[in-house]
Amino acid sequence: MTYEEIKAEVERWPVAEQLRLLEAVSRSVRETLEPHAAARNGARDADTAWREGFEAERARLLKDVPPESSAHRTFGMLRTSAHPPTDEEIREDYTNYLIRKYS
Repeated sequence: MTYEEIKAEVERWPVAEQLRLLEAVSRSVRETLEPHAAARNGARDADTAWREGFEAERARLLKDVPPESSAHRTFGMLRTSAHPPTDEEIREDYTNYLIRKYS
């Protein structure tokens, strides 16, 4: 499938499915970038190495994507060196929030 076909197909999905895909792509990109950045940069600061690896991979993946595409903005939203919270951590944070709100 071409980029345009994939985009058109995903836009027809319900928002919940789009978010699941976004999370899966985010996780995949992060898993791809983290080991390579650390291996290439040896003694350099891990955060700097990760950031440079992320930018290089981003440029490679988006080279054929039009600059006005939302894919460019999406990569900015996904940028993090931390792992996403687990479902249990989200539940716990939300529970704590509700306890603070209603106590």
